[in-house]
Amino acid sequence: KVAALGEGLPAALDDALQEALGPMAGVSDGLPTPTLELSWPPAPLLKITSPTAADTTRRPLPNATQHNVPAWALFGIFFIVLPMAGTFIKERDSGVALRLRALPVTYTTLMVGKAAAYLLVCIGQLALIVCIGKWLLPVCGAPAFTLDAAPLALLLVSVSVVLAATSYGVFLGTLVRSYEQAAMVGPISIVIAAAVGGIMVPVYAMPEVMQRISLISPLAWGLNAFIELFVRRGALADVAIEALALICFAAACLLGAGWVRRLRRQRH
Repeated sequence: KVAALGEGLPAALDDALQEALGPMAGVSDGLPTPTLELSWPPAPLLKITSPTAADTTRRPLPNATQHNVPAWALFGIFFIVLPMAGTFIKERDSGVALRLRALPVTYTTLMVGKAAAYLLVCIGQLALIVCIGKWLLPVCGAPAFTLDAAPLALLLVSVSVVLAATSYGVFLGTLVRSYEQAAMVGPISIVIAAAVGGIMVPVYAMPEVMQRISLISPLAWGLNAFIELFVRRGALADVAIEALALICFAAACLLGAGWVRRLRRQRH
């Protein structure tokens, strides 16, 4: 285009000059005609960019239903720590724990059986909240919750979340000495972890400092994994880190509970 402009510009200027001078154009016939030399630089004269209105590399964000259904499911699952801790305390105070230890089974077997019962309760609670998001929320005008995720990845995240919650309940029930302590420490710790982990307010809407602090909350790990599955259609590899973190948290709680139990037995 620049080359064509350089070729056609002298003729266009001559035509414009003839039109502007009119009858006086013939006076200049005997005068030398100046030559117009155009030397264009190799670099482009104009560089046009068309920025997009939205950043196409930005990860999709969840809508209200996609955020609230897994968020409040996690919140409810982790609140299982209060009845679990209460069960441990009642068994210890009533002497049932001594009778259970007299059975020809290991303490680990007893803990696994107790945790398995609560695990089924948590799975049922998660399924109930998903059903509410799928069928009840659309009646209230909210978008319907779609359970379109990789089955194996969804199972891994769900089991990891429930293991983390029940293990924290075992640790809390072993650590505290009374139901009043459990009623105070359990809900407060869960509410703080939920607030920091993006249950009440999404993490992406928080200040940068709070976004970094949210990384220490197990509820944030579970919520990030669920959003990765439900919103971004992630696969097993996309949630492996969050699932591993939840499993490590569960293992740390169980090890902590065992350490507290051994320490108390040595003192007595």
